[in-house]
Amino acid sequence: MNSQTKLSNLGSDRMPIMLLPRYFKTVGILVVALPVAVVMLAKILDIEIIDIEKTLLKYMLINLMIVGLVLIALSREKIEDHFTNSIRVSSLIFSFFWAIAYVILKPLNDLVLKNENLDYNAQGLVLSMLLVYMFLFLVQKKARKTVRE
Repeated sequence: MNSQTKLSNLGSDRMPIMLLPRYFKTVGILVVALPVAVVMLAKILDIEIIDIEKTLLKYMLINLMIVGLVLIALSREKIEDHFTNSIRVSSLIFSFFWAIAYVILKPLNDLVLKNENLDYNAQGLVLSMLLVYMFLFLVQKKARKTVRE
């Protein structure tokens, strides 16, 4: 058995990916929309927030967005089959490599551009990973629909 055959059989004997029910996608969208609505409302009503509360609120809202995106990412699709799982895994792998590239290239970029704001936090990394994952998953899913039609 050559290595190519081993790779093609990879996953055929695996357990299915455990996902949340489909309605969690709606819950996730609502959870993501909540921080966006709070920020927009604060801007429209011109609410003054002191610095300590602003920092705390910022972290809480970003964490809420991350939770919402995770709920969306881990919820089932209407058609959940082997190809959908393949799209899900390839998007996840690419977003992981995106995070590695981000961690390596961001300090170099800041060094070259002499950026003094060296704010490297896990929230930004996780948020960017989730957004890249969601974008790739949606693009590949749309491409699949176009091929089927």
